Amino acid sequence: MIEFGLINKFCMNKFFLIFLIIPLTLVSQNRDYKKRIKSNSFRFFALNEDIYVKDLITKSAKLGYEIMLNSDNEIIRKGVLGNYIILSKSIDNDDFFPSYAVGRILKKIIFLQDKIETAIISNSITQAILVEYSNVNKSKIDNFYNSTINFVKDHINYNNNIDSTVQLFESPFYHLYYENKYSYADVINYSFMKNDFRFNRKFSYGKRSDNVKSTTGYDRWNYLCLQFNDDIWDSMDNLNNLSISSQKNKSKILNSLRSKIGNKDMMDINIYDLKEMVKFFLEDCKRSNIKVPKIETLSTRFEPLDDGVIALSYAMGDDSKIVIKVDPKKWQNSSKQKKWYIMYHELGHDVLNLNHGEGGKMMFNFADREYSWDEFYKDKDYMFNYVNGN
Repeated sequence: MIEFGLINKFCMNKFFLIFLIIPLTLVSQNRDYKKRIKSNSFRFFALNEDIYVKDLITKSAKLGYEIMLNSDNEIIRKGVLGNYIILSKSIDNDDFFPSYAVGRILKKIIFLQDKIETAIISNSITQAILVEYSNVNKSKIDNFYNSTINFVKDHINYNNNIDSTVQLFESPFYHLYYENKYSYADVINYSFMKNDFRFNRKFSYGKRSDNVKSTTGYDRWNYLCLQFNDDIWDSMDNLNNLSISSQKNKSKILNSLRSKIGNKDMMDINIYDLKEMVKFFLEDCKRSNIKVPKIETLSTRFEPLDDGVIALSYAMGDDSKIVIKVDPKKWQNSSKQKKWYIMYHELGHDVLNLNHGEGGKMMFNFADREYSWDEFYKDKDYMFNYVNGN
């Protein structure tokens, strides 16, 4: 007969093992998430971080994607829900994909404007297509697909509020480029607050397999579909159905879109961290197709300046340097939008080598009043277009 003490010891050891395994599993999942979020190629494949189509195209080219042309050799295609482009990439040792994986990534990007330069993404659908063969079996593919889905779900959980989860059986992934053969989709409805406005979005995902005829008989293709919908711009699949209560809310939404570059938002940058403001300006230049030289010296500091002078640049004509001095008292007494206006003015000198009288109103000699955000974006766009020769 087993003594009670032995049974109790066994149970305690078992409990300890269970207690130990659970935290280790959570730590492992957390480490896996951190590894994946640091990979530009995997993040671009799995998430939808861009707002403007032009930013997405620029990023995709660096990661080896190509834009598929239509029958008229045009990149923009017409659809029921608006315009769209198709990005394509062969899988070639991509981050976190199974080793020796054979297949393709397809991304369909839907937008409502006619010009890519100003188009805002309303919907993105990504399909990964992996072929089973001797080196990559179905188990490896399923493990990769499941880990990808879990990564996206974790990302949503970490950064948003989950409102509801449902399963969609009728016409899942109806935005697909190719024939839709998915039987159902799992959907996560989530939201986040920005500038006192609630943004509602949804993430849909699903898997399926299919036998595809080949020269050697039939190959087994395995599909993963990841779809992001922005309910603000595409909640009724048509911008005409968009209803916003006031012009003030419209302005807030527009500013939140205009202020973001990739995963950086101008509104989140500390306006007393001058170097971060400069770095954002440089990213804004890149987004606007302005070549940024290699900066070897970046110096920013607060220092009392002459009466009426808020900031000064000291490295105009020297593309290797950025030197900006800011008067602390005048800076403190300026609004947030004026601070950004002044910084862009000085960097117009230091980085773009513009004189007063070149590049429009943003390069005017004096900044003797406050500015609105609309003025900032309008004058900034004019200055960048001037540099680009538009």
